[in-house]
Order: sequence, then C-alpha cells, then structure tokens
Amino acid sequence: MKKIPVLAVLLSLPPATAQTPPVPGTLSGKRIVISPGHGRYWHSTLGWIYQRPLINGLVEDVHTNEIAIDHLYRYLEGAGAKVIACRERGYVPFEAIRDNDVPATYAETGTWTTSGTPGYAGLTYRFVNASPTETATATWSAVIPADGLYPVYVFSRDGANRVTDALYRVLHPGGLSEVRVNQEIDGLRWNYLGSWHWFAGDLAQVTLSNESAETGVVIADAVRIGAGMGSIVRGGTTSGDPRWRECSRYWAEYSGAPSSVWDPCGPTNQDNCDDVTTRPNFAEWWGADAFVSLHTNASPTGTGSGTSTYIYNGAGGGSATPGSAALQASIHNRIVLDIQAEWDATWTNGGLLQANFGEVRELVTMPGCLIELAFHDNVALDNPYLHEPEFREISGRAIYRGIASYFLPGAPFVPEPPVEVAIQNQADGALKVRWSSVAGATGYVVYRSPNGKAFDDGTIVAGGGTGELALTGVALGEVVHARVASFNAGGVGRPTEVVAARAAKGGPVPVLLVSGFDRLDAFVLERDNSFDFQRQHAAAVSAAVDAGWSFDGANNEAVPGLIALAPYVMVDWILGEESTVDETFSSAEQALVAVYLAGGGNLFATGAEIGWDLDFLGSVADRTFYESTLGLNYVADDANTHSIAQPPAGSFFAGIPGFTFDDGTQGTYDANFPDVLLPSSLQGAIVLTYANGGGAAVRFVAPGYHVIGFGFPFETIVEGAPRDAVMGRVLEDLAPLPIPPQDPIAPGASRSIPVTLPGSAGLPFAVTGSLGNFPGVPIDAGRIVPLNPDPLFFLLLAPGNGVLSGNVGTLDPAGQATMTLSIPAIPGISGLALYLAGASFSGGALNELTNWVRVAIL
Repeated sequence: MKKIPVLAVLLSLPPATAQTPPVPGTLSGKRIVISPGHGRYWHSTLGWIYQRPLINGLVEDVHTNEIAIDHLYRYLEGAGAKVIACRERGYVPFEAIRDNDVPATYAETGTWTTSGTPGYAGLTYRFVNASPTETATATWSAVIPADGLYPVYVFSRDGANRVTDALYRVLHPGGLSEVRVNQEIDGLRWNYLGSWHWFAGDLAQVTLSNESAETGVVIADAVRIGAGMGSIVRGGTTSGDPRWRECSRYWAEYSGAPSSVWDPCGPTNQDNCDDVTTRPNFAEWWGADAFVSLHTNASPTGTGSGTSTYIYNGAGGGSATPGSAALQASIHNRIVLDIQAEWDATWTNGGLLQANFGEVRELVTMPGCLIELAFHDNVALDNPYLHEPEFREISGRAIYRGIASYFLPGAPFVPEPPVEVAIQNQADGALKVRWSSVAGATGYVVYRSPNGKAFDDGTIVAGGGTGELALTGVALGEVVHARVASFNAGGVGRPTEVVAARAAKGGPVPVLLVSGFDRLDAFVLERDNSFDFQRQHAAAVSAAVDAGWSFDGANNEAVPGLIALAPYVMVDWILGEESTVDETFSSAEQALVAVYLAGGGNLFATGAEIGWDLDFLGSVADRTFYESTLGLNYVADDANTHSIAQPPAGSFFAGIPGFTFDDGTQGTYDANFPDVLLPSSLQGAIVLTYANGGGAAVRFVAPGYHVIGFGFPFETIVEGAPRDAVMGRVLEDLAPLPIPPQDPIAPGASRSIPVTLPGSAGLPFAVTGSLGNFPGVPIDAGRIVPLNPDPLFFLLLAPGNGVLSGNVGTLDPAGQATMTLSIPAIPGISGLALYLAGASFSGGALNELTNWVRVAIL
C-alpha cells in the first residue's frame, strides 16, 4: 500500500493540540533521578564488556534499564514527575542531531540573533525576544530512517534572562504535541521532551516558538531525535551497542556533564570505577528531589532471594542524606507488599539495610536509596521471576508508589487502565469509544491515532463513572485507532490496548475486530506484545476499498459487556501467541462464539497456539469446540518454518503469491511454534500450506456459517500485498456485502450484479452510481450515502439510462435482486471508474444503506 507522508496524514486529522494535564499528580514539580543498574563499559585489557555476567538469560546491566524504561518511567511521569535518567531511556538505535548552524535541517521565521557565547558542540545558538503572541519560530527537521518510538531531547544554554515556559511543538504522525521547557535552568545538556512514534520516511519536526507569558528571551540551539548507538570512543572504538545498554559514565559524558561528573576516578582507573559514582554525581549536577538506584543481587551460593534496600551507613564519618531512611522504607515496604499480594505470597523481605555503597554515599543534597530487587543468580526462583513482564510491571509500579508515598503519604496512586475497551460505529455517523469504569478514577483520557502507533495528546473525559466518548467529524471510510487511560488526583495511568474502527457513516458495519492476545510472560516479552495488533488487521481490511468494508473494534474482555457479536457478519478474532495459561478461547468465549456461529455469523481466527491450547492440551469441551464448532484439527506444535507456499491454481487463495510471517526480525514479533492444521471433517479443506507442506490454514463450511482458521498470526505476515490480498479473500467469503466486489469491466461489456439486503425482504430498493464516493451525500441523523451527487448519480436513477437496469425495484422474499451494469463502448472512458451504492426503503423512509463498490473500466 502506498505510504502517505506524515504531513498528508496530519491534514486529515482534527487539530491535536496538547492537553493541559487533567490533574497535577502526586509528583507534579518533583525531579526524580533514576539510576538503573550498571551497563556496558570499556576495560583497558578486556575491551568492551558488561559489568555483570550472563546468568540464565539475564544480564543485570540490561534488565534493570528495561524495567525502568518499560515500566517505572511511565508511572513516574504519569504522576507528574520530571524523570532524570542516568542512562539512555530509548531503544531505537537511530538518532539525528540537528543544530541551528546547519541550514539544511534548520529554518526560522521572525527575527533571531546569533549568540556571542557558544552553545551545543561549541557552535553558536540563536535567540529572540519572547512575545505574548507568536512572532518567531525555529524548526529542526529530520527524515526518520526506520519505524520506532523516538525519544526527543533539546539543548540550550541556560541563563537568568530566559523564559521558564519556552514552547516546543513536536510534529508526529499522531498530531502536534506541545511541551513547555524552563530555559532558566538545566542548560548545556540534553533535556528530554518526550517520546513519539514515527515511521520510516516520515519528516519529524520540532518547532520552538517565541510565544510566552513572560518577558525574556527564547534560545534555539540543538535538537536530538532518537536514542542512537554508543558513540563515546574508548580504546579507539565505540561499544557497538545501542546507547541504552551502556553504563551511566558514557551517558553523563554524552549528555554534556563536566568530566568531574563522569571521570571521578581519573584516567588511571577503569571506567567501571567511574561509573559507580557518576550516578550520584550526575544526580547532583542536575539537582533533584530524590535519587533511586535499581539493581538486582547475587549471593555466594546462588540461593539468595527477595528484596533488600540500602542507604549509606555513614562509614568514614559521613551520614545518609536527610530523608533517605524514610524514602527507603516507603519504597522497600511497597515493593515487598505488592509482590507478596500480586505475585508470590512467600516473597522474602530482605530488610532495610545500610552499607557504604558509592551510589548513596556521594549524595549531598537529596535523599537516596539503592534497591536490590531480586537475586538474578537464583535460577530456581528469582531469576525466572525477573524474566516475567508481569513481575517487572508490579516491581516498577511499586517503586513509583513508594516514591509517591514518600512525598505525599496517603495520596491516591494513579489508577489502573479500564479492563474493557471498544470503538463502534453509531447510527448518527459518529464513532463512539466505550470503556469500563475503573475504581478510584475521577476521569479518563481518550487517545486517538490514524495508524495505531502514533497518538494525539488525548481528549479529557471528566467523571469516573463516565464510559464513552463520541468522536464526531470522522470522515466516511476513515480509520481511527483509540486507547483509554484513567486518572485521579494521583495522576494518569497507563492506557488500554488499542482498538480500531473504520467509519461507515450510517451504512452497514459487517466486521468486528476482537483483540484476544493478552499474553505476557518469559516467552512473550514487552517487546513482543505491544497490544496494538488490530492495526495490521485494520489496514488489511481497509485495503479492500473497492468494496467499502467497514469495521468496529474491541478487546475480548469487552465481549459481550460493551459489544455483542451477533450484529456482525464476520468476527476477526486476533490471538497472536495467546496460549494455555492466558487461554485462547475461554469457556465463556467458546459459548459466545458457538451461539454467534449458530446464528449465522462467520469467524476468522488466527494465532500460533490455538490448536495447541484447545485440541492438544484442552479439555473434552475445548476439543469439541475446536474440532466440531470450528472444524479444525491440530496436527503438530511447530511447523518449523516461517514461509507459506504459493496457493495452487483453483484453490481458495489462488493468485496470491507465497509469503512469509515474522521470525522476530520484521517489526511485529517472532511467531514461533506455528500450529500445523488439518480439517476435522469433509466440510473443511486446507487453504494454505507451509513451505514444507504442512497445513497452515483451514476453511470450514458448516451449515449456516463459515470458519477460516490460521495456525499462525495474521498480523505477522511480512509482505503487505499478500497480507492485504489474503484479508480481501477472507472478507469476500466470510463477510459478503450487499453489493459484492467487482472485477474491472471492459467498454461494451455487461455484467449481472446481485444485491442482497436480508433485512429488507419485499421492500423497495434503488441503486445508483457516481464518479466518486467522498464526501458523499449527507442524509438523516449524520448518515451518508457514499456517492457524490454528480450528473451520473441522477442519470443512473432514470429508467432506460442504458448503463444500469434492474437497479430500481422491489427485493424478493429473501431480500435479493439482480441488476445489470452495461458499459457503453464509447471513446475516452477507459481508465475511469464508477462507484455503486444503494438503499432500501420502508414507508417512504430509508431502511438500509448498502456498502459502496468501485468498478474500474478497462
């Protein structure tokens, strides 16, 4: 599918202005330094090495920063804190540094002046007087090399005459985000603005405005987009690792800190000596309200277990900084409490301890403590826990909670996300986002995206009991992705998974996408399940635009509470690598699906472990559902390939080339252990085979319904054209439309086209056409006929028009009719296309709208 430039995407969006945070948050105004463990460093004889060994798949230098990036930071920032990280906090290995001294990637409006003192890299910077209304801007641009979540940093020289509310705007595919920065402080260093998702080829732009409520100057210097690879040269080489894996010593140097911060041990000692005290030095250089260091532990016997925390023991005549003991107790007690309550009731409380650790000894102005979360060398207990995303989530959240309780005891914590979420077309033409209420929430934030990755800054919905938001102004055929977070006085929590809908504008919505891939464990990590896989299904359904399929979306928890299966002709159930513990189809879901299919619905079910869960390991009821209701038969757990053979001529997917699905290197996740399938009866047939001959997909034709089941996840199909073509064939079979898709037609040719509206049996109907389908013809209550009122629209309604016949009349008792399309053999029409759509009527009022279908003229 053709890539749409980011600016074109933005033109189709409503303005995505930054929202004022719905609440200040418990940690609003607090500066929290997080030091996540060790990291790779250069050794004069050993070269670039990690500071801790690899033990059963874990390296302390790596997983501590993962816990901070994936879990801890989002909680702290949701509570309003400014997080100062002692290591790089982004994963994407690309970066672009843009400076005002490079005209090719820097542009200005208004009147700026060049500095007389140096800025980034010893070069110049630019300044302008602030203004109550914008009169000047500076813009830095970068073309993004690869899809990813990019951290954005800005660099400027501080000073007493600067404004404290410098306005940066970040242009990204989800909209335009605004961030205010205090330029009086934190100068000559990289200041983190936030992280945004871009796609390969996008133009990322960061614009600084001189609009300010203050009198002073605004400084434009440098911008950094992306996390990058390690770039500090030691021993004549760089680490060759992404920067986030390196230790704090190099991050402090790269960030702009003086050598007294990152080289305290001097040139005669190894860099790991520097690294220990770089962390508190870095915290003091920034100035903060608290310092928290996150480590995992090891014991001489490899049998140690549990959580211990440390503050400075005062060795050498010093003392722990004021507040350190209270901060330690708050964090320690919360970690132990939450792990015991939500993970392991026998988790060991290793105690509130003191030691002469350099990380806490060197603190001067702020309280600080060091956490030994668990023992990474205990391969029987703690080490497996540290592999688990849920354990990491509980731990990261607990650290945030402990910090929040230290600063404001008794204050509420940020609430959990809603369990249920859905987005659904409404009769009035709107898309409505709905969600389940959350205990303790006082409101919600609904985030919107055109692509499922890059989101706007959200729409605030007040009231903890409120559970819906109508998205108005959605264009016909527009795809909208949404997710929801809850908030209270503690701050904003993490969001739900992503759901998607394509606007029908009052027409039929034949398809429901259901996300059932909830699994996170030692085999499906945070990077494997991003909880946004409706986006690939949505894009593939939308690619079949010649027939106008629309859809709604929900997570499986929302069925049937927020959304029922019954109205939809087809349900696309997305199961990814969901397996036995998380359940592919629970007993309750099996009952719902069985009733839905018995009522005439159709199911598209894809995932790598459905057969393993239900047919191999399942109960008698599970096997009956899998074999009898779905018509599938599990053969083997692993196809031992990630390739699909080209379907043969005459088969269900004939004409679609062979393709591959992700092995973990193609941007979704490794769809390992794909099920090998057979049909369970003569009513089924293999419709896709793996490259080595095993059955990859089965089509089951039962009385009254169809099922197509894949042994691998649909969203992991790598090649876009085959993915779209596969979905198109599935839609044609499982979600037949009132007016079916049409192949191109030659001038002078005629074709019979069926019209089927089962809910309008015996009613009058009319079908007409136009040369376009957008913006369409508005009718009652926000609905739109997806045709434009051009001369062709009215011509084709007239009897004897010579192009459409049988297009006006009465549907038979089955709600069916047949019309004939005849393309005149006249010069100049080849290459054109017309769009057909229709409606049925009851008592003179519109009863049902059909889809639209595009017919190309050869």
